[in-house]
Amino acid sequence: MRFVATLLQAVIGLALIALIWWGAASLQGAPAGPFPGPAEVVNKAAELLAAEAFQQHAWASLAVVLYGLVPALLVGIVIGAAARASTAARWLFGPLVVTLAAAPLFVLLPLLVLWLGSNFTPKVVLVFVVAAFAVANTITTQSPRRHPGIIGADGAAPGRAHAIVAGLRVGIVLGVGTLVATELVMSNTGIGYFVGMSGSLFNTTDATAAALVILLPTIAVGVLLQAIEEQLAL
Repeated sequence: MRFVATLLQAVIGLALIALIWWGAASLQGAPAGPFPGPAEVVNKAAELLAAEAFQQHAWASLAVVLYGLVPALLVGIVIGAAARASTAARWLFGPLVVTLAAAPLFVLLPLLVLWLGSNFTPKVVLVFVVAAFAVANTITTQSPRRHPGIIGADGAAPGRAHAIVAGLRVGIVLGVGTLVATELVMSNTGIGYFVGMSGSLFNTTDATAAALVILLPTIAVGVLLQAIEEQLAL
């Protein structure tokens, strides 16, 4: 079963990364060196999650996810599905979808700050635009063009659910990446800001632990969606 195989590959991959990480940290010969080991980082991550100051950064990032990324995923699904519904809809939504999905939109961040102020609004807008058009474009390009009379073995039109799940996976990864990038360069709140601040103070344990708080949930969601996507592709 492809679903289980994909999850197993992800577990093995995480185990290999942890083993390589542990080996590289052990080579430096000091547990408190510039490259902390996985056990130290995991313990620090648990400590940070229990700290009120870090929780404020986490809630700041979560607010952008709720106001920017979640609506972007929904809008992207609607636009992508509509663009596949008919030729007219394709030409109505396609030009914007194709163009914006191919653009490095992060370059607009300084302009968004000038237009909207240096609060969390530019982050919400940029995350929304990046994720929404990535989802829509993925659904548009991956949904197969089939004759309306052709159906899959389960009685449903093949490929549509697969394309939607693929779009969600791409949108979530790009959306979270955009959020972290914006927090690194133009914010004083959020987990990305905490990572950057800790790194500037050469506190690698705190920076790595905070990065782990972002990485592990995103990897878990991305792998789960990929497992579903591969299962639906059968």
